[in-house]
Amino acid sequence: MWLRFNCLHHTREAYLQLIIQIGIVAEPHDQYTDILRFLTPYAVSPLPGFTDGWVTIQDASEQGCIALLDPQDR
Repeated sequence: MWLRFNCLHHTREAYLQLIIQIGIVAEPHDQYTDILRFLTPYAVSPLPGFTDGWVTIQDASEQGCIALLDPQDR
């Protein structure tokens, strides 16, 4: 189970510390900086900021598409 966090709200390390405090074990992806992998699936409702848009559930391959396409601001 992969979690993508909104980097406008937290850094990867800061959000990782938030979920560790509530007993969730996760690890960062080695290539994509905005996602974490849960070592065990969890319900999304207790995730800090889930209802406020801080995080979404998103597969690592979806994050990879963004990296490959390299969208640019206009």
